[in-house]
Amino acid sequence: FEQLGDTLYQAKILKNLGIAYRRGYELGQFGTDALDQALACQRRSLQLCPPGEAWLASTIRQALGAIHKALGQYDEALAHYTAKADFCREHGHRYSLALTLNNLGEVYQLQGNWAAAVSSFQEALAILGKFDDYYERADVLANLASLRHAQGQLQPAQDTYDQAIALLESMRAVQYTESARLGFFSTETHVYEGKLRLCLETKQIAAAFDALERAKSRSFVELLKSGLAPQDYASLPAVQPLDLATVQSRLPQQALLLEYFVTAETAGVFLISRESAQVAPLPITLAGLRRAFAAGRQSVVHLTPDHNGLLHQPWPLDELYRLLIEPIAGRLAGQQLLCIVPHGPLHYVPFHALTSQVDGRRQYLLDSAPILYSPSAAVLLDHCLHKQPSGQTGGLVLAHGSPQPAAASPLGRAPLRYVEQEGRGVASILGGALYLGNEAQRAVIYQEAQRRRFLHFACHGRFDARFPLASGLELADGLLSAQEIQQGLRLDADLVVLSACESGQSALRRGDELIGLARAFMAAGAPSVLMSLWPVDDLSTRVLMEEFYRKLMAGVSKAEALRRAQRVVMASTEDEIEGRLIGYGLEKPAAEEEMQRLRRVAGRGYGGWIEEGRPFAHPYYWAPFFLMGDRLVD
Repeated sequence: FEQLGDTLYQAKILKNLGIAYRRGYELGQFGTDALDQALACQRRSLQLCPPGEAWLASTIRQALGAIHKALGQYDEALAHYTAKADFCREHGHRYSLALTLNNLGEVYQLQGNWAAAVSSFQEALAILGKFDDYYERADVLANLASLRHAQGQLQPAQDTYDQAIALLESMRAVQYTESARLGFFSTETHVYEGKLRLCLETKQIAAAFDALERAKSRSFVELLKSGLAPQDYASLPAVQPLDLATVQSRLPQQALLLEYFVTAETAGVFLISRESAQVAPLPITLAGLRRAFAAGRQSVVHLTPDHNGLLHQPWPLDELYRLLIEPIAGRLAGQQLLCIVPHGPLHYVPFHALTSQVDGRRQYLLDSAPILYSPSAAVLLDHCLHKQPSGQTGGLVLAHGSPQPAAASPLGRAPLRYVEQEGRGVASILGGALYLGNEAQRAVIYQEAQRRRFLHFACHGRFDARFPLASGLELADGLLSAQEIQQGLRLDADLVVLSACESGQSALRRGDELIGLARAFMAAGAPSVLMSLWPVDDLSTRVLMEEFYRKLMAGVSKAEALRRAQRVVMASTEDEIEGRLIGYGLEKPAAEEEMQRLRRVAGRGYGGWIEEGRPFAHPYYWAPFFLMGDRLVD
């Protein structure tokens, strides 16, 4: 458009580019320099905007106000928002005026001009009352509640939050477009997090827990809906929030639920058992957590091989233990099961691998108790708990290890050399049906899956961050996607095991819920899914899976079977690994070559962090796998 001399479309594109920079900053994808780039785009857009395009100019001013607000330049933000409001009043754009008044109220509140903020919010509410847009009204109410909270008007603040929540809850059965749902989650997060902070301040633990669970449970269902056609919405499982007393009554004895929350202002963890409930603050903020991760969601930065194929010290596990576990470590003693419900970026943390030094020895969290994960307490203690035990027997094992294009994964694809042997080993333990290589096809899933107690996939996995429902398992005849699983499968299985790279990765959306394979299989009927957070080594994975199933079939729980299998893997000596290789049928020279590979991956060692002579002790080999969900009984 520069070449064409079309200033109108230059202005439009620059406006959208500026919005993209600002949104990327708000979502944690870009650094603070993105705001400077956004500002430059919008200023240039306003300069290029033709004189007759008053509406476009007003929307650019709206965008400029948002950037200045994010930069803390409140006078400039007010000037742009006021110009937009004046334009809307003059031309009768009542709905846009209400949205702008909400923005103005936010800036007035940030400046401490509370009277002007209240006036703006109340005028916005009066206008929105004439429009059928509940989530915008809820957003304004949440802003007004936040203002009353800041003024010390605690009961009026709580009443206003409750009004906003009532609006949100009235929308449960309403069908929305994808864009509307994304906007809804932003509003929902605002409302429930505000109510959470207020209840924590007033020491209303049960009400605070309810606010957190309502946000999580609602988005579990709504985000599952995002991949379905509107006529299919009613078929989704309804996961209702559980109050604190019900959660406590359903927890087994000697089980402890750790439900985390991380907001811009505060972080903490609910510690809930059958006998007690408390909240512990944590020494971290959302911004601090992002710094601890070093690169956004990639907690795997120091847990997987680098571009040279070498492993390094997994130091983030020490730091995250200090932030997330150390403040509550004394409360974990004597527990027989830890149920972890993460929040925000914590969904990408392998809690079981967080580590500390005790009497000069390194100990992982899994040393204290078996661990399972859940998206929310309601999913674990309602959706999973009420799933009837499978009436089926045996397993369905699909193993497909053909190499895939390197571009499909940031760490590249390598042939899965042990995947078919893994499949044979697992099938010999479980019994049932085994499909190897070209026989491992999607059609088999539809023919066999409903008749099996266990489903085991040994294959490549693909995670698509942009379109998470397009994530899936790479079988011989193509990708078995999360959307296909969610829409087309109905299972009577006790457990699905995804022995595949990145099978547990999911896209985190506003509202704190993830979309990916785990959700798809749970929606299809599985109460438990065992999966991986990052690309895995297929030799250590074979060892882990065989150990897991042996212990599971011996009668221990899924979480305990996984814990024992992981400990076997991490404790394996070089002689033991070489012995396994020979037992797998490798000749002595081939086994020694494999051992040399493991030594090369270790590079220069880990600075004493991991005991030498135990190649699989690095968390890369055993820690990616975690268990989501289970049917908990005493």
